[in-house]
This record gives sequence, C-alpha cells and structure tokens, in this order.
Amino acid sequence: MGHYGTLQPWYQEDALQLLAAREAVSVLLSRSFLLIAIFNLVISATSTKGGALSDSIGRRGLIVAGWLIYTAIYFGLASASSQWHMWALYAEYGLYYGAFQGASSALIADLVLQHLRGTAYGIFNAALGVAALPASLIAGILWDRYGPARRFFSASRSRSSRSWAF
Repeated sequence: MGHYGTLQPWYQEDALQLLAAREAVSVLLSRSFLLIAIFNLVISATSTKGGALSDSIGRRGLIVAGWLIYTAIYFGLASASSQWHMWALYAEYGLYYGAFQGASSALIADLVLQHLRGTAYGIFNAALGVAALPASLIAGILWDRYGPARRFFSASRSRSSRSWAF
C-alpha cells in the first residue's frame, strides 16, 4: 500500500517534537502542554478548509504540497535554536496536519469501492501502525547516536523524496 499519510502516527511524531523542544531549546514541561494545545487548536481551525481544498483542487497535488511543507517544518525542527522557533513550528505542524491530512483519507475513499471503504481505512491504518515500529526504532537510533537534529533532518529528507516519487 502506498504511503499517503504520515509514516508514523501523529502521537509518535508529537512525542519526538516535544522531546526535541525540551532538549534543544529548553521548553519547560509545563509549557509543552501548551504546544499540544496550540497544535490541536490549529488543526481544529484548518481541517474543514483543508478538506474543502482537497475537494476543489484534487488530492494528489494537495498531498504532495503537504509533504513539501512537512519537509520544511522538519528542517525547521532540526534547525530550531530558540523557543519561539519551536512555538511557530508547532503551530505550522498543526496547520500542515489540519490542512493536508484529510486528503489522505479522501484519496483512499476515491480509490476503493464504496462498500470496501471501511476495510480500506482499516488496512491503511494497520499499515501505518506496522510501519511505525521500524520508523520509531530508526528515529530512536538516530536520536541516540546523533541527536534530535539528525532525526528531523532524516524525516525531512525522506518526506521530500517521497513527494517527488508520488
């Protein structure tokens, strides 16, 4: 099955982002919860418009645009050197997620027969879950051996490559 969403589930990505925020730019634990709140607020504010955009301009182009934006966000996470960088990037990540992730589910709906959509969503999410294990292991190894910046640069490069292949 092709990769139409995030390789790792959002919660794994968020956990790594929070760890990076705490390690790289000293965001306090009490403030990390505010990062999550901002992330979710931005998702809530952008997902309906992202879905409408997917309906009007098409799924594949929107998915590729989202992946390129994701690439820039993760490059920024790898390069963040102050707390305001992390706050801005976390809000941008919420924008990416809200505006572009719905297109992945919509593309699945477009590709399968109506009576098989539930099965297709199940297979898609199972594939993401299975892919999360090696992705998490690789992310952890990169983090332990080279630090959080290398992990985010690697994710950025990987998404950029998939954008051009898609």
